[in-house]
Amino acid sequence: MPAAAADDLTELAQQVDRAHLAESRPWLAIGHYRPNWFGGYASEFAGQKIFLSPLGARDPRAELLATLREFARPAVPGHEDDHAQCRYPSRRRYLFAALRIDPRRLPPQPCEKITAWKKAFDADGLSLVFASAYLNNAASMFGHTFLKFHSRTNGLDRDLLNYGVNFAADTHDDGGAAFALKGLFGGYGGSFSLLPYHQTLRQYADLEGRDIWEYRLALDREEVDAVIDHLLEIQQTYFNYYFLDKNCSYQLLALLEAARPSLRLGRRLTSFVIPADAVRVVADAPGLVTETIYRPARATRFRAASSRLDTVQRLTAKRLVTADDAAVEASLAAGAPGDSASRARVLDAALLYASMKSRPGTPGQRDHRLKLARAELGGVAGPETEPSSARRPDEGHDSSLVGVGLGRRGDADYQSVRVRGAYQDLLSRDVGFLPNTRLEILRLEARRYAPGPGIELHELSLLDLQVTTAWTVFFRPLSWLANVGWRRLADRPTGTDLALSLNGGPGIAFEPFGTSSVTVAAFALFNFDAASDLPQGYRIGAAAQGQLLARIRDGWHAGVGVEYRRYALGSAVDVPDFWAGQTVALSRNWEFRLDHRRSADVEENQAVVGWHFLF
Repeated sequence: MPAAAADDLTELAQQVDRAHLAESRPWLAIGHYRPNWFGGYASEFAGQKIFLSPLGARDPRAELLATLREFARPAVPGHEDDHAQCRYPSRRRYLFAALRIDPRRLPPQPCEKITAWKKAFDADGLSLVFASAYLNNAASMFGHTFLKFHSRTNGLDRDLLNYGVNFAADTHDDGGAAFALKGLFGGYGGSFSLLPYHQTLRQYADLEGRDIWEYRLALDREEVDAVIDHLLEIQQTYFNYYFLDKNCSYQLLALLEAARPSLRLGRRLTSFVIPADAVRVVADAPGLVTETIYRPARATRFRAASSRLDTVQRLTAKRLVTADDAAVEASLAAGAPGDSASRARVLDAALLYASMKSRPGTPGQRDHRLKLARAELGGVAGPETEPSSARRPDEGHDSSLVGVGLGRRGDADYQSVRVRGAYQDLLSRDVGFLPNTRLEILRLEARRYAPGPGIELHELSLLDLQVTTAWTVFFRPLSWLANVGWRRLADRPTGTDLALSLNGGPGIAFEPFGTSSVTVAAFALFNFDAASDLPQGYRIGAAAQGQLLARIRDGWHAGVGVEYRRYALGSAVDVPDFWAGQTVALSRNWEFRLDHRRSADVEENQAVVGWHFLF
């Protein structure tokens, strides 16, 4: 391929400046440029070798002109696919179209390897996929998002053979404090990977028990091809990964914007970028989502199947999996209680239970025997193993919250303002969230007492977490809660100092009526408070806490809690504590809350109107 003449490049540079292409939305999206504090731009690429200009990381124009110069260089014989046009297909797609480059003056490079690969890939559609929250992994407490390509060669019956696009941090198997600190402050590099969809689905849905939602996007074949070009281009680099903002969802939205710059999806997410919020942004974009598909996790299907059994049938299903072979054979010979439909439901639940308990890839003889028994009953009751209903995660409220309230503490009235960075309160509407779960990060409340000297900080909570998972005949999961932050101690009079407070511990939970509408939980807790006006400056103790959580109806949740704390070290004191609260959802993002609390001799009542928003 002959090189372009110098005057051709000069003319192209003039076209670039006349059209202001270096500041155009498509070029900035391709280079992942964002405005900086000094009125210029900075690229979010952390790997420097992707830039063709020494100034490319902060000068979009210099990078664009350097790209044109590299595009104009002749290809090295035998290494045509290493040419810049083949290494930067996303840039080539945009610049050749925007500048209407005459192929006789700057000939396009064939890029035969990429062309052949894309032809075999044959992608003509794209979906955004959301995997629900997984609280046993700190990096996935808010859920996870990835993309899935749809190939024309893979119909509905071969959907699992499609490919998914994942963006993840390389954490080097770190854990504990190192994992948290590096994740919060960009200590990990993040990159995209292309994996068979069935591998990703198995990891999230089966091994981790996450529900999967697919949002089919209204991107045409040309735009899907643009996504592929951009992926091929940015595989030369990596990004700094931040758990709270520059994470999987942020980069996937940026990838979609590179294919269709007019979307501007990221502008609604200005600070925290939470996967569930990113899904809501995509779902709310006019005309962007054409279809949603729900894939319940194996654990969700098992809960649906077991919920249709009575206690005797559940015990029978468990015995079919855990008893010795002779007992199982006797049970199968006798048949489960009830008619054939009942026996089918028992076997369906037993098969799902067995698959959850077995190691991957080792179904075993027991599974085979249960499948034979189930096959003898035919298709009776098969559909009832599926969840009867599910609400899409984009139907849930936004993650951040601001609330204003009125209250009375002791003999003093007050007005309050409450702000939360993320994500879900224990009594808020839980559509799209894990039920009976609290996960709040950076919650702040300020109050103005009347009469009083002015506004005071009542609480600054860094993390407030509660996971309430009920015991069943089949599993006995651990519930737990934890809180760390500064707050005015509930058992101390108004006007006392802020205390550093840490508490947490394990618990167990039950559903006494067999449904999630009522949950009873008990926790054993460790407590530590430190404040300058405590008699000893600190107090350390233990507590027992009980809770009753009720879902009265969709959007109306209530809870009651009792706790007895004994502080044995430092400022020794016994503190009985009682709280009750209820929240009514007025709409998707508005809620009204009433709270009552009595801690030792201090009584408090509060009413709050809260608005959820994207922060």
